[in-house]
Amino acid sequence: MKSSTGYNLLNLMIGSEGTLGIITKATIQLMPSPRVSRSLIIPYDELEQAIDAVPDLIGQNILPMAVEFIPREVIKITEEFLHKQWPVTLGSTYLLIILDASSEEEMDKLSEEVAEICLDHNALDVFVADSPSKQQQVLEIRSKIYEAIKSDC
Repeated sequence: MKSSTGYNLLNLMIGSEGTLGIITKATIQLMPSPRVSRSLIIPYDELEQAIDAVPDLIGQNILPMAVEFIPREVIKITEEFLHKQWPVTLGSTYLLIILDASSEEEMDKLSEEVAEICLDHNALDVFVADSPSKQQQVLEIRSKIYEAIKSDC
């Protein structure tokens, strides 16, 4: 898990090529895979509105697996590159939020909380990719953005 507490001993050890210390014990914690995963696409008219929503999400102890801002122009290029359709056409920028939970009930509650916060920040709508096929469609387009932009140049 990502953590920002404590000293970063990894860079100290790597940077000194092991001359500043010896690792005598390492503890690894394995986290179970989430049972339920869901992607939310939230369209906004302006990027600033989408950016403003994220601190409120975190302030409500909502910790998504991923949060990404994607401009509509980039999605158009990727749609043309893949010959696939992004499920949302509203807005000029998108906030992609990937959530995980241990149950469907917990996921539904979490999704509703995220939707309320985003709508309070002038989101135009909230698209929920709640089936595996919808999630795959969203994540496939998202994962090919770099290739699409590179081929467009």
